Amino acid sequence: MCTSCRKALDKEENNYITNEIRQQCDQLFEWLYDLDVVYTPTTISSKSSTSIYSPTIYSGTARDDQEVLKNFLRSMNYKYEIPVTFSYNGRSSKSKQNFCRSIKHILQFIVQIVAPNDSNEVWSDIVETSADSSNANNIHMDKDFERVMKGLAESYENCDHWSTKRQILSTFAKEVPLPVIQKFIPDLTPWRFKQARAHADSEGKGSVVDASRQPIVRYTDEQIAHFVQFITSP
Repeated sequence: MCTSCRKALDKEENNYITNEIRQQCDQLFEWLYDLDVVYTPTTISSKSSTSIYSPTIYSGTARDDQEVLKNFLRSMNYKYEIPVTFSYNGRSSKSKQNFCRSIKHILQFIVQIVAPNDSNEVWSDIVETSADSSNANNIHMDKDFERVMKGLAESYENCDHWSTKRQILSTFAKEVPLPVIQKFIPDLTPWRFKQARAHADSEGKGSVVDASRQPIVRYTDEQIAHFVQFITSP
């Protein structure tokens, strides 16, 4: 637009644009000046050669949800920082670490609310499951590994008693994640997996636990009274 046309438009603007229209425009385009709003262009493919360029704007609803969450945490006496972001990938490495640390505190706080008596165990299981899933994705199962795992799984299935199965499972439960083991032992439960890991820590991998019982001799009240009378008599 040339300078003359711009001046003419500015002159005519006052005749047609009322304060109400200005206010509506300010409200509609307020997001353009909001630094927290992220503009994410996405391309949607169609059958034709043309593409539709569609922006995704995270603003009103997401911001309202964040405020609701903040108010809830504060109402539950959460006293630490409650960070929010619309551009995590745009942060520096240090900023990402601080953000994740704060989010971790929030999640632990929520776990304490939903499971107050076992919050540590729940959090430990969450972290352990996440780590196992990550490790499972990183394990390369070559033919030798599969052959060994199939042999161990066959030995496990051939045992009738859980104590023997636990001993076999404890030999590799510390090194192999649960999702990988379940590919060879589908009915293996997380509880049994944890018991095998605990066995490896407390007794040693594959160690046999001495299950022999010491005989217990029980006496009647009359026999005890007779014994007491005997040792106290002159």
